[in-house]
Amino acid sequence: GHADHLNFDLFAFGHWLAPDHGYPEFATTWPHRRAVTINTLSHNTVVVDRKPQDRGYGGHTRLFQQLPGLAVVQIDARDAYPQAKEYTRTMLLIDAPRALPPAGPGRETGGDAPANTYLVDIFQVTGGADHLYSFHGPPGDIAPTALALVAQVEGTYAGPSVPFRSEQGPVGYSWWYGVRRDAHPPVAFTLDWKAQAGYRGLAAGDNLHLRFHSLTALSDVALAD
Repeated sequence: GHADHLNFDLFAFGHWLAPDHGYPEFATTWPHRRAVTINTLSHNTVVVDRKPQDRGYGGHTRLFQQLPGLAVVQIDARDAYPQAKEYTRTMLLIDAPRALPPAGPGRETGGDAPANTYLVDIFQVTGGADHLYSFHGPPGDIAPTALALVAQVEGTYAGPSVPFRSEQGPVGYSWWYGVRRDAHPPVAFTLDWKAQAGYRGLAAGDNLHLRFHSLTALSDVALAD
């Protein structure tokens, strides 16, 4: 029942690295449920014109294929927004071997390297005036590269003058706080999440990271809690 067409979760190394809110605390008109849990903004998808998606359960699978070292899926969900002529996500999982450290005392050469995976995400939207790509990683520190993030001293993602949990602005935007923004981001930048110890069983020595590479021209980039 969430407004989350084309959302995805990410599981890797035995952990949930791009989690969904799941079932709401209270399945009523509880404010957090409407503004955050079921809201499009709180999912790993694209918000059009600062509004939640239309409720519905339709979509069309254009491509679904698994090959050695490569998996690809393409889903069309244009009914998510009536103004969208195209609302399609193409995702590829590509095996990427991790380099082994140099051989040394106590270490033998050879053997298979542990595998990493690249997830390539191509989201095509046509229609509407504002497209917001929303992504939610695990709790923990985020290290950006090539971004000049400026802290917003007051307010929320809905604006510097909009207080937390306000009804002003787009639905749910005021629930995101601690905003840092780059109003003129480069085309290419990265964000590196270091998943914090204690999150779903992570130990302090696990050193688990999730790295996001952006390769699309954007009007602005913001991080928020």
